Amino acid sequence: MRRMTMADLARLAGVSAASVSLALRGSEKISPATRKRIAELAAEHGYVYNRAAAHLRMSRSTMIGMCLHTIVNPTVSAILTSAQRVLADENWSMMIGDSEDDVDRQQSFLASAIETNIAGLVLSPAAGTTEAHLRMVQERVPLVLASRSVVDADIDTVRIDFPAGVRLAMAHLAELGHRRIGWIGRSAETGTRPEGHVHYVRIMAELGVTPPPEWTEFCHPDRESGYLAMKRMLAAVPDLTAVLCFSDLLAIGAQRAAHEAGRIPGRDLSIMGFDDIDEARFATPPLTTVHIDYDALGETAVRLLLARIEEPDAPRQVVEMAPRLLVRDSTAPA
Repeated sequence: MRRMTMADLARLAGVSAASVSLALRGSEKISPATRKRIAELAAEHGYVYNRAAAHLRMSRSTMIGMCLHTIVNPTVSAILTSAQRVLADENWSMMIGDSEDDVDRQQSFLASAIETNIAGLVLSPAAGTTEAHLRMVQERVPLVLASRSVVDADIDTVRIDFPAGVRLAMAHLAELGHRRIGWIGRSAETGTRPEGHVHYVRIMAELGVTPPPEWTEFCHPDRESGYLAMKRMLAAVPDLTAVLCFSDLLAIGAQRAAHEAGRIPGRDLSIMGFDDIDEARFATPPLTTVHIDYDALGETAVRLLLARIEEPDAPRQVVEMAPRLLVRDSTAPA
């Protein structure tokens, strides 16, 4: 029978692995009732706390590194904020890096973080990151990937179910009668959200449509890029009835371009976003989008890392964040 791990005990108790460790060390940071419950569960299931190993772990560092591909995008800011909150509650410190979506800058931060004797790392990898880039890190400290995956990397990962999100968005537009649907987003070559456009093309084929090249605009995910992409698209394909933008920032920029062209979003042209950032509720009109719980993503990534620090040999975990359709006013029947 498989030996019970601290992560298993944490799941049974409904707390983090770090809280289990504190409880079994008799820390007053954990309430007496919780300490008693965890001790009883440990005895019931035959879990033996290795104090020597815990001392070695705790003597290394109480610092967690977090390297993000940007700190400007509000989705990533939400991940960072929720991660900081969890770490503060668990009495860990944080070292933050912004790679600006550049692999070299990312690798420089990771090397520096390891040199400072951090206990573990959460990484939202820069575009173009490969398994080879992460091997050096994985050999030195526990590592969790957040938001973005890396092909062939055998690493704990918290990722977004992008294919399901695209299908939700496309199904909504199709139910409204749209078939002339454009796409604005990053290309697969950037290594970010690579499944998106592939699934757009696949779903369009299911609808009996082969989108020509002018129905697609690849660009950086910001408001200005969405604005410029929408202007180009409307000039090239004025009879499009809907556009799926693979981020709310792109969609907000696209709405501005549509207004300027006399195509009122939600009336003359349906514009769909993705992410559900706070700004989406206040766009003109409020943006129909695909909701991703980025707060939960950040919290899950940190808790996964803390569990990995406690149990380095536990099986790899991959957690997918499920998307949810939010219908507001920027989409309408064709």
